[in-house]
Amino acid sequence: MMRCSAVLARIVVTWCLGWFLCGMPFVSFAEQPAVIGQVVFLRGEVQVLRADAPVIVKRRDRLFEGDHVSTGKGSRFSAKLLDGSVLTLGESSDLAIKEYQFDAVSSRGSALFRVTKGAFRVLTGEIQQMSQHRYQVETPVATIGVRGTDFWGGFIFGDQLDVTVLSGKVFTQPSMGTTVTNSTAGAPPSDAKMWPQSKLDQAIASVSLD
Repeated sequence: MMRCSAVLARIVVTWCLGWFLCGMPFVSFAEQPAVIGQVVFLRGEVQVLRADAPVIVKRRDRLFEGDHVSTGKGSRFSAKLLDGSVLTLGESSDLAIKEYQFDAVSSRGSALFRVTKGAFRVLTGEIQQMSQHRYQVETPVATIGVRGTDFWGGFIFGDQLDVTVLSGKVFTQPSMGTTVTNSTAGAPPSDAKMWPQSKLDQAIASVSLD
C-alpha cells in the first residue's frame, strides 16, 4: 500500500510540473544582435529597421549590429560606437550596419557599413589602430576602404559618389577628393584632386549637427 502511494505521489507531482511548465510563456533563447554603440544625436525624421521591424529610437538608445538607419528631409543622425568611432548621417540618407566587431583584448576589429544615398561622415576610433582590422563603406558604385581618421562621402553633388578625407592618409593631403560614377563602377576612382573650398564647405554642412 505504501509503495502504491509513493508511485501515485510521483505521478501527481509530474503532472503538476508539466501543467505548470505548459502554462509558462515561451522564452526564446535565440542569439540576440550585438550592441555596438549608442545614439548621441537625433533631429527630424529618423527611422531604424531592426530585424525588418521599425523601431522608434531616441537619444542615448542602444544601436545594434544589423540596424538599418534612414533619415528624412532636414534630418540628422549620429551614433558613437564601442571603439569610439562616430557615425553621422545627413538628410535623406540610408545606412545599414552590416558588420561590427570590436575586441580590444585580441586587438581585432571590423566595421562594414553600406550607404545607398545621402551623405555620411565617419570619425574612426580604436578599430582603425588595431593590428588586425577592416573598416569599409560599401556603396552602389564602390567599396571604400577607410584609412583616414575623419572621412566624408556622399551623393549630394549628383548621381556620382564623392569622397574626401578631412584628416588622414587616404589621399595625398586632406581636403582632396575623388569621384566614382555609375559608368565607372568597378573601375578605379578618379585621381584625387583638391576640392574648391565651396564644395568642401557644402560637404561638411550636409552632415553638420549645428
